[in-house]
Amino acid sequence: MGKRKGSYSSFVFDPMVHFSERDMQFSGHPDCDNISATSSSLVEVKPNIPDDEVGLSLEEDDDGKNCMGTNDSPTDGGETDQTNYTLEGKAILPADQKSEDAGDADRFKPKKKRPTWYDVFVCHSPEYRTSSCLWKSLIWIKIAVILTAYLLCIYFIVVSIGATHQASLVQQNLPAVQVALYDNMNEGPVCAFDNKGRNSNITTFVDKDSAHEAGFLILHCGACAACSTWDNLIVEYVTRDTMAKHASKCARDSLLSSQGNDAITECLMQPHIGFDEQCAVCWMEDIVCTKKHCTFIFLQSQMINQVSNFAVGPEDITSATCEEAHCEVGQFVPCSGATRRRMNITSSIARPGEQQCGIVDVDDLWGEILLG
Repeated sequence: MGKRKGSYSSFVFDPMVHFSERDMQFSGHPDCDNISATSSSLVEVKPNIPDDEVGLSLEEDDDGKNCMGTNDSPTDGGETDQTNYTLEGKAILPADQKSEDAGDADRFKPKKKRPTWYDVFVCHSPEYRTSSCLWKSLIWIKIAVILTAYLLCIYFIVVSIGATHQASLVQQNLPAVQVALYDNMNEGPVCAFDNKGRNSNITTFVDKDSAHEAGFLILHCGACAACSTWDNLIVEYVTRDTMAKHASKCARDSLLSSQGNDAITECLMQPHIGFDEQCAVCWMEDIVCTKKHCTFIFLQSQMINQVSNFAVGPEDITSATCEEAHCEVGQFVPCSGATRRRMNITSSIARPGEQQCGIVDVDDLWGEILLG
């Protein structure tokens, strides 16, 4: 092949060089014998247009055919023949011509260059493609560890922000809760019984004096409600050190159940707890309320290994404190009636003395009365 004239771009994008230069592929074709070495000047290059968009224009030769085989000379009928021909003299149909033009465009179209950000993905790098399977596995393990670390950091940040917000709401609500639940706990209605064992009559009196005048013993401060039945009182006493953990487990198990809140109710009615349905519903509503308002505080307690801390007080913002600040007044206490602090039973949730009912007649005789 002869020495190439001009630039590489002109060789690639100027089809005339294949016909005009000596010893090129089509230089001896009879239809293109009249093309001189200056035919490259017939290519019209638009200013400021890249090489791949250069427009090509061909002029006719003396016989009425251009070097691509187009015959524009009038036919015998006086009309111009617009038929295209191949170099062998075969007619090219319009569809074939279009396909051929498209093929030429694809052939001369430069490959797209990958953007810079594409190299960020390790799987597209040359080093990765040539690496062994073991090395690729180590790369993905490293990526997984880094990604996990980032996700844990995001989790800790989100939980910390959420817990801080919920703790501030708890501190705002606690003073009003203290007044509503404890300041006048030993005054007002009481729930009392006539001390006849399982067959006792359990009823509400307007105050402790009325109950004593009727010969009844006070079971707990406040009016009787769903959990003030004999069997439920037994559950309150027997589970005094475990009920908080049981309730937390019921709440966690409900997350994986399709029954939703009904799963919590059924869990609270299981033999190891033993509430009846009405009392279990009160506890279920309290657990749902706690999940709504205290989730981030609970998650933070898991992070700092304080899940079992159920202390209650202005300086102890735990899940129990949060539950009391949001779910006790107007919801759980009126629904259940009997609670361990109202029954003056010391439980796993440590409480100040002023939060325990001080007028209960049973006091330390709960085991003897309920289980005897």
